[in-house]
Amino acid sequence: MYIEPSTTITAPFCQANGLVFRQSSGQQCVAMSLCSLIYNNKQGINSANDLVSIMNIGNQLYSSLSQLTRQSFLMRTELPRLTMTFNTVKATPPADKNKHK
Repeated sequence: MYIEPSTTITAPFCQANGLVFRQSSGQQCVAMSLCSLIYNNKQGINSANDLVSIMNIGNQLYSSLSQLTRQSFLMRTELPRLTMTFNTVKATPPADKNKHK
């Protein structure tokens, strides 16, 4: 797959960076994905600073949810039905538990 460098933004670090995210590094995929979808819908992702904001807020969301669920890795089914990030309320429908049977 070819990635066009002139139309791609990168953050100065990734979610697996242990120096930035410590014990949660590399485990916040679901929370960061949710935050990125909401952030992009609300204001667009246009800079490395946007990516840093997404990762920091996503990490905070991950930390709270992983403590509540007592899980290191979250699944979509463990996201709350309503999530507030970036001053936006996002309704998350529950996953179809029978879909993968």
